[in-house]
Amino acid sequence: KPKVEHKVETANPEAYEYYLKAKLKIDKRKNMEDIVIAQGLLKKAIKMDEDTLDLSRKISDKAGEARSLRRLGVMYGDIENNVIKGLEYTNQALVIAEKINDKELISHCLDYKAMIFGRQDLHVEALEYHLKSIELRKKMDKRFLAHSYHNIGHYYIWTIPDLSKALEYFNLALDMANEIEDKGLIARASSSIGFYHWVLGEFQEALK
Repeated sequence: KPKVEHKVETANPEAYEYYLKAKLKIDKRKNMEDIVIAQGLLKKAIKMDEDTLDLSRKISDKAGEARSLRRLGVMYGDIENNVIKGLEYTNQALVIAEKINDKELISHCLDYKAMIFGRQDLHVEALEYHLKSIELRKKMDKRFLAHSYHNIGHYYIWTIPDLSKALEYFNLALDMANEIEDKGLIARASSSIGFYHWVLGEFQEALK
């Protein structure tokens, strides 16, 4: 299954760098030592973001506070696999993002909630949050919207089987990718449409 893509904001670049190093180490881990190293890097990232969070609260910077909470949610959810803490921080970020009407941050929070529910095999709930995010992204970044369409198509292939819906979203992704002339996205969407036809036994269409 493809990984659902999401974005971590970079209000604290040094903390974000530690997060990326921790994620890379955990993704490519070969032994327990790699896990220990990743946890050490993550602790540094969390400490920096907690400091940023404290500062944002002191100066009443709601946008900074929400982004720090959002990043902390991703760190706990992705690296420590602590879905309870990940969801807790993400929900706090979402409440603030809605108050300040930060649509981009709202969409990221909704996407991450969808990921957390998906990991717990709560696929109906996960799809609900992905669809809410898409409604916001229709007025925002087209490239990110194309990725969202593509990811939802795979939800309908793998977790909530509805092949006609899957094809609908793959085509939306392909149309958007063509509109913004993103060759990588065109390739991914075309490949997924080919896979759809392969599942149905329509091999000539799949090959095309």
